[in-house]
Formats: sequence, structure tokens, C-alpha cells
Amino acid sequence: MNQSMDKKDANADANQKYYDIIVSELTAGTDKNTIIAKLTEKGMSSADADFTYNQVLSELKEIQKREELDSQSIVKGIVGGILAAAVGGIIWGAIATWTNYEIGYLAIGIGFLCGAGVVYISGGKKGRILQVIATLTSLLGILTGKYIIYFYALKKELIKQSGAQAADSISILSVKIVTIFIEVLPKMVTPYDALWVILAITTAWRFPQGSGIKLPGTQL
Repeated sequence: MNQSMDKKDANADANQKYYDIIVSELTAGTDKNTIIAKLTEKGMSSADADFTYNQVLSELKEIQKREELDSQSIVKGIVGGILAAAVGGIIWGAIATWTNYEIGYLAIGIGFLCGAGVVYISGGKKGRILQVIATLTSLLGILTGKYIIYFYALKKELIKQSGAQAADSISILSVKIVTIFIEVLPKMVTPYDALWVILAITTAWRFPQGSGIKLPGTQL
């Protein structure tokens, strides 16, 4: 039984090795004949090398087809990113307001939501454009959360200084309040904030990352 399992594991490792070789060579733009020659050097027969090459190429073409972008999927990606940014920003801002503590690492969750939202709403598409969209919308989500935190902190201060009636007179959608927030934002940002922002946009960037495979006769 153990020998049978070991043999299966060895075959799986060998297949993965051949798969990696084909993908690596395709990425480098190597032609079919050269790739097959390299596989035969690794111990495969010419027939098996040809079969494996065609099988892997077919799989990669399917991946590329699923990831291929068009104008509609880009628009959907933007919508998905904005919705995720709004949800993530509101949740982060609400938690910070409720607990009186700004949990910085939740910003990474916003990056994850934006990356996932872009991919999901676009129909599973991936690529550099969607990476940019995910990154920008993650920043939008973080700004949304920051603004909510700022707004309710401002309301609390107004209650202390001028009473509840004065605090109730300001709106979260006030252009004036938004303008003031933009002006004071640089003073609100700490080194820890910068760290969480970097981690958030890194997370958002990676989620819609395409395969990056260069297939013969195609472009990514």
C-alpha cells in the first residue's frame, strides 16, 4: 500500500515538473519543438512530450479565455470594486466609531474585499487593468472608512462644545465637511496607517493578477 502511494506521489511530482517546464518555457516564448526537445531530455518519450505539451497548452488557453478582458467586464470590475470599497469602508468606520478604536489591520480586509469584488462582479476576469481598479478602489474604501471615523469624531466634539442640536445639524454628505476632511487628512495619517494602506493595496493588487502566460499566437 505504501509503495503504491509512493509511486503515485512520484508520478504526481514528475507531472508537476513537466507542467512547470512547459509553463516556464511558454512564458519565455519558447517554440513547441524546443519545449518538446527539453521534455525528452528529462526522460519523456517524444509522443508523451507532444501529448503533454498539447494538453497543458489547451488548459492554459482556457485560463486565458476565462481571464480575457473586454469593456463590459472592465465596467463590471469598476462597479464591483466601488461596491466593495463602500461596504468595507462603512464596516471599518462603523467598528472604529462603535469601539472608539481604529483597528488598522481591517484595512487589509478592505483590500481583500475590493480585489474579490472586482474579480467576482467581472465574472472571474483577471488582468492588469483589474489590478489597477482593485488598488484604486481599495484606497477609496480606506478613505471612506477614515471619513466616517472623522465625521463621527467631529460630531462628538460638537456635542461637547455646542450641544446635540449643533451636532445634528451637520450631514455626513456635506461638501463642506468632506472638504475639511481632505484638508486635515495628511495630519490624520500615521506611519501605522501608511503600513496598513500598503498591505491593503498589495492584497487588492494580487487578487485579480492574471496568469501572465504568453501563449503561441496569442497575447495577454
